[in-house]
Amino acid sequence: MQLMAFFKPTRTKAAFLLPGAGFLLLELILEPAAVKAALPGLLFLTLLYYLVASTAVALRWRGAYPDRFSRLLLYALFLIFLDQACKCLIINLLPLGWKRALIPGALSLTHFHNMQGSWIAVQFDLTFVGPSLLIAVSVLDTLLALSLYRYYAHRCGRPSLWAGTALVGLVAGLGSALIDLAVRGFTVDYLGVAGLVVADLKDFYLYFGFAALFGEIAENWQAAREMSIRQSINHLQQALLLSMHELAEPLKSWLERKRSGQVL
Repeated sequence: MQLMAFFKPTRTKAAFLLPGAGFLLLELILEPAAVKAALPGLLFLTLLYYLVASTAVALRWRGAYPDRFSRLLLYALFLIFLDQACKCLIINLLPLGWKRALIPGALSLTHFHNMQGSWIAVQFDLTFVGPSLLIAVSVLDTLLALSLYRYYAHRCGRPSLWAGTALVGLVAGLGSALIDLAVRGFTVDYLGVAGLVVADLKDFYLYFGFAALFGEIAENWQAAREMSIRQSINHLQQALLLSMHELAEPLKSWLERKRSGQVL
């Protein structure tokens, strides 16, 4: 019975699958033949991911909560370091274009450079999307994720596991993307997914971040459904104001100490 409950489909688990379903739908529209050829590997990865989602839901049922905000940021920094360390190893040890299967048909190790820095830009030939624009988007989205989490934590008192996971995933993914674009001017991808797309750990961070965000919405579906556009905009404004206030307080304290001669 416990095993059946562990694997039982739920609305939260379905929400966790939404980012992948959206990606596959887009690929099916753009490259139906490639998706058909990749189905066995995609099925294996989907089952593996469902196991991860079931484990996460089980932890949530047992009352798991995220750590303090500062510790969540440390987790994100560690994940950024991990992705960048893998990229450095790939660049220095593997020739460009090299490929070897890790899980036949499902996952491979490779060395690929995405010169536009974005899968969407490549798929839709968006030539105007370049490193400068993506850097600006990464910075703004990171600040937005931090602001919304702080505001959500302020309102809820203790955010759920999904909110903390979303913060870590989004900050880690956006932060690693920012380093790629600012330092190299392109993205180093090294994980071939079912022969369909080449990604990196950053992409998986973002995937899990958005999946956790959808999980939070699913868990609070009634409140999310009743929220109007005006209320959403108001919450966004309040989140940004709270972040500005939290940033202004240390700066104000530093200026006061400087005027009093305590800061050299």
